[in-house]
Amino acid sequence: MAGLDADDGGILSYNNELLLGRATGIKRRLQQHFAIDPERIEIIGFGKDRPISVEADQKSNNRRADITLE
Repeated sequence: MAGLDADDGGILSYNNELLLGRATGIKRRLQQHFAIDPERIEIIGFGKDRPISVEADQKSNNRRADITLE
């Protein structure tokens, strides 16, 4: 599973487009470089719901991808 997070800045629809683009890139890279079957890759966009930083100068930490292997 790849869980993608965003910060709370910007327009929601734009942030969702960015999440989708990042998710597509991560999925493609996992397929190409690690030969992982695309059916085994689940992408979840969490958006701004799971912040790890609330300080204004650290909000970029919230734009991340968390990968879980099972």
